[in-house]
Amino acid sequence: MTSSFKIGVSARLGAGSVHTTTFVDAVNHAFIQLSTRHPELNITLVWADDMASAAGASKASDELVRQGVDVVVGHFASSAAAVAATIYDQHKIPLLLPAATAGYLIEDYVSTYRLCPSDRALAAGLYHAIQEKGEGARIIVVSDTSVHGDSMREELLILEPSHFVKTDNGLDGLAVSPADSAVVFCGMYQNAVDFVQRNSQCGLPIYFSDDALHDDLLVDTADCPLEISVVGFKRQGQLSPVQMIYYTETFTAMEVAYSLLMENPIAQNRDAILKAKTHDTMMGPLHFNDARENPFADAQCWDIVNQKFLPSKHKKNNQQVGIPNEC
Repeated sequence: MTSSFKIGVSARLGAGSVHTTTFVDAVNHAFIQLSTRHPELNITLVWADDMASAAGASKASDELVRQGVDVVVGHFASSAAAVAATIYDQHKIPLLLPAATAGYLIEDYVSTYRLCPSDRALAAGLYHAIQEKGEGARIIVVSDTSVHGDSMREELLILEPSHFVKTDNGLDGLAVSPADSAVVFCGMYQNAVDFVQRNSQCGLPIYFSDDALHDDLLVDTADCPLEISVVGFKRQGQLSPVQMIYYTETFTAMEVAYSLLMENPIAQNRDAILKAKTHDTMMGPLHFNDARENPFADAQCWDIVNQKFLPSKHKKNNQQVGIPNEC
């Protein structure tokens, strides 16, 4: 007997995000493979563009609810996911997040599940890399004022307030002192590129949050003389295009959605199934923890080396790059 279900799919689907193609490809690749693997399920994908904004997410989630979706994959931007999660909670529709990292998305919304590392996990992975590299005691932290940027910055300040120093002047040109040993920029991809172009002469290693982990960064920072690293989802070996940030997370979210729908759930027991079941995914057997986070979602730093993303390595010594007084 064939059962029919609808999976809602939402993110910024138009121009404006370097991650749109990765998201769409992951959803479509998963849909083709999983439909072949599970012919007993008649799945329809319902797409909605949330424009990576709160207003766009409100319209997109209302439309997906109206279309009667059973589960939703997407809402990459934390600002969009927060609005959408409120609406899905009211209708008992599970939301599977492949990319939205703000901690409160899981803490405040009971039907939301995360496949990617949270900002807290990203902060821990970044701090570990900074320690391993021996960057020094004072790290400047800049946010682009997006929900993700502010959330990530706050997690770093909470994690190690004696090492991370908040600054609000970095967006227009960073002023550094001899005590500063590195810079962390928390925010969205295009803002990260703009930041490094404005501050390419500051003489400090720059670390980006996960939205910058995209092949375009290799081109957009090719002329920058600084050491550049990006924190993101932990993988083995070189980061290849097919492993691009959010591809694995999105594909896995689709696998979890199919795993849920195989149980022929009604609205009242979807969350119970997601919590109780071990889902067969490309990451491995996935069982959400009590906080509805993915236990496989560890974070690590990736260094740009010879136009490639490679796992961060220890520095051979702890000598700091010469630091001018001002950039």
